[in-house]
Amino acid sequence: MTKMDDNGKLYGLVDGAQYPDSMATWVLEFSPEVRSLFEGLPEEEAGNAAPILFEIDNAKNDWVRQIDVMDRYRPCFTVVRSALSIDEFKLHLQRFLFVDIGEGMQVLLRWFDPRSLPSILEVWGKAARAELTRPMAMWMYRGGHPEWQRVEIDERASVVDAGEFPLSFSQQQLDELERHDEPHALMNEFSDLGLIDVSQSYATRYQDFLRRYNRAGEWGLTSRADRHAFCVASYQYGESFERHDEIRSTIRSSIASRTPLVQSFEMVPAYVWRELMRSLEKKALQEPEVGK
Repeated sequence: MTKMDDNGKLYGLVDGAQYPDSMATWVLEFSPEVRSLFEGLPEEEAGNAAPILFEIDNAKNDWVRQIDVMDRYRPCFTVVRSALSIDEFKLHLQRFLFVDIGEGMQVLLRWFDPRSLPSILEVWGKAARAELTRPMAMWMYRGGHPEWQRVEIDERASVVDAGEFPLSFSQQQLDELERHDEPHALMNEFSDLGLIDVSQSYATRYQDFLRRYNRAGEWGLTSRADRHAFCVASYQYGESFERHDEIRSTIRSSIASRTPLVQSFEMVPAYVWRELMRSLEKKALQEPEVGK
């Protein structure tokens, strides 16, 4: 881990849902103080899948390094510096777990997931961000990045009074969050389908996926289903699949006619897909030779 500010206690915050069978056990065994953010809430039944706050007595300890490694493959870990005690800090963070979305409904804001943290802070607004980070001297996360990122903490805004930040989200804000998180959600689906090599670090996988995802956007594919279909084909037949004249024509036709891309792909002649597969297999055979 990188060098961290020495101002207050050092805390780790992990999303236990990413490693429900091991993370909580690991933290409970080695950390001097551990608290579940769901403690005292109905969500407490989540058990080891809850967000877990814990003290880090020494960031160089092997057990902290192990969590750091786990985070590299399945983002789950943020690091915070605060002068609050762990119980005070837990109570502070619990205030920001849920927001109203109307009609008596609430949603859980998963800012303890480092992949969602930056988008939630952006969408929620400056007042909520200032109040959430008020007792913090530092907050670091990695998410889809290869290196640690710092949450911007504006000390001048730290005087925002409690209660002035919005505890509700509009449908527009929810839609914006969904757009921000869509690449991560799709990549998880592809990992479950075996299309993505999960032995690589999350940052490596994510940057590779994001290139394909953004290419779908450049084509003008606006629906989640169409971007999903494009990216699936990109993994199955290689990133260059879209350069084939038949594929290019199919994508354009799908957009013009507003036909779901997956249906349009079904109309592509089988020999085209066979050509693309042979090309991909040939490239895969040549790649080891490049490094010789």
